[in-house]
Amino acid sequence: MSEREQYGFDHYDALIFDMDGTLVDSMPLHLDAWELACAEFGIPFEREQLYQYGGIPTRKIIAMLAEQQGLTVDIEAFTRRKIALYMEHIDKVSVFPKMWELVRHYHGKVKMGIGTGSPRNQADSILKSTGLDAYISVVVSADDVTNHKPHPDTF
Repeated sequence: MSEREQYGFDHYDALIFDMDGTLVDSMPLHLDAWELACAEFGIPFEREQLYQYGGIPTRKIIAMLAEQQGLTVDIEAFTRRKIALYMEHIDKVSVFPKMWELVRHYHGKVKMGIGTGSPRNQADSILKSTGLDAYISVVVSADDVTNHKPHPDTF
């Protein structure tokens, strides 16, 4: 198998990556921020449940959790706090090694973009801190769509 055929994506016009938990290993940092914010706001926290909601914006998740648990939560205050906790450590996000390999292999050969449930400022911070901004210039973030994941609008 030639190097060019190694991954089998050569015949595609573009590659669109999800970001959190797929291209970059940010989910542990998100979950840590969720755990701290939930403790501060007195909300029961289950790491496995929150992991399943990856890609959905924080304010939508906390609204779902509040409804499921019959709690009254200041959604905007919670969202601000969770995001602040996450942003304190965003520079620790890393690219999964196999994904780095894939991105570098197709750079300049196949167009690449990202579709993410993260807000624009978080996506831009991750791209810059990891160096992905030199490889991927097209990003559709949660700020760019009305119907977030799991709806297909992002992609």
